[in-house]
Amino acid sequence: MADLCAWLGVTPSQPCGDQGVSVEPTWCTGLCDQGPALLINHHQVITKLDSTKIAQIADLVRTRVPRL
Repeated sequence: MADLCAWLGVTPSQPCGDQGVSVEPTWCTGLCDQGPALLINHHQVITKLDSTKIAQIADLVRTRVPRL
């Protein structure tokens, strides 16, 4: 979460006006064997996060690439 916030230039739990995103902590995603994981828009899960994946996700957010 800290890496994603740093890449996006946001503070956890605070909305970002420019990009229209916020980063919130969550409880269990039910994917302990595939963590760390993140949940996008309450339904899309990305698992096995590492610094490379987090940077790629941040780039997609910054360039406003729509999610699939």
